[in-house]
Amino acid sequence: MQPTVFLGSATLVIAFVLFGTLFTPQAMALFESVQTFLVNRFGWFYILTASVLLVFVIGLSLSPYGRIRLGEKRDRPEFSNFAWFTMLFSAGMGTGLVFWGVAEPMTHYLSPPMGEGRTTEALSEAMRISFFHWGLHPWAIYIVFGLSLAYYHFRRGLPMALLLLLASYGLLKSLRIDKHSDGVPDPRKSPS
Repeated sequence: MQPTVFLGSATLVIAFVLFGTLFTPQAMALFESVQTFLVNRFGWFYILTASVLLVFVIGLSLSPYGRIRLGEKRDRPEFSNFAWFTMLFSAGMGTGLVFWGVAEPMTHYLSPPMGEGRTTEALSEAMRISFFHWGLHPWAIYIVFGLSLAYYHFRRGLPMALLLLLASYGLLKSLRIDKHSDGVPDPRKSPS
């Protein structure tokens, strides 16, 4: 455990909980205004990004890069593709759909993001939003992130740390990457 990461994260979580608990009306107003701003200004970007990532993942899986082994050359998969699919589907979808499979479309039908609720248009919109949230688009986002972490961990031997992933893509050029790093830069070491 890295104390800097833990203490920083714990402080943020405690601050959000205290803000939401002690100043509930102000927190609700602030978070609703931020969400409204993000949805109105960047909702199109979210949908476009998810769609581009879906096309990218499908293309990647059909290309020669889709055959790169995540592990050493001598390693063999412990589970079949079907077993992996069923485990991922059960973990990612099974638990969420038990509750949200009915609750999400009903919520969007009764109180849609745009327009009036309890109409035929609201029903169509509710089902469209639910299919987008529970269809292939979220899986594309998970796959891009998960494959990136898995590649650098199992193929390159680096620790599973988001910071190392960003440095591997060149987004954090000052971070020294080695197999013994925990993903948090040490200010005493000069970057290589």
